[in-house]
Amino acid sequence: MSFNSQFKLIFGETFQTEGFRYCSKLNVFVKMLNEDLMAFFGVKTAPAWNKGAKGFFLTAGIISTYHSSIDKKSILYAGQDLNSFLPRNEARVSFEYTEDTMEEIISATALYVKERLMPIFNRVYDLDSFIDFLKEYSINKLRACDTFEGESLVIA
Repeated sequence: MSFNSQFKLIFGETFQTEGFRYCSKLNVFVKMLNEDLMAFFGVKTAPAWNKGAKGFFLTAGIISTYHSSIDKKSILYAGQDLNSFLPRNEARVSFEYTEDTMEEIISATALYVKERLMPIFNRVYDLDSFIDFLKEYSINKLRACDTFEGESLVIA
């Protein structure tokens, strides 16, 4: 089974109970948090350090449905490496696997994501909590916004 097929199978089984579904158009798993916000995660290839291994890293984020368009480009913009959501002492650059270890590594990654990332995503339920999320994990995304008035974000 290919890496992508194995990833979709394992992550689909793991995150279906969390409300995530695979979106082939965006090539990520998505969950509508409400009518304004969509959480997502997927994988990208990464260099491997060990000979004969392949690498990947997880990309994740929350995007507003007010974004001009939600497509692969906007997902790339809004997505961040898993390291952005983890304490420094837990940061991992990427994950490596071989044909023999692929299923085990993908399964371990899914459990790690469920344990570490889902509690962060579950704190976002409205636009105010989304702003709090951006302040903590994606401050650079806020710098690209139109204006602030106190604690409020003004979207033109």
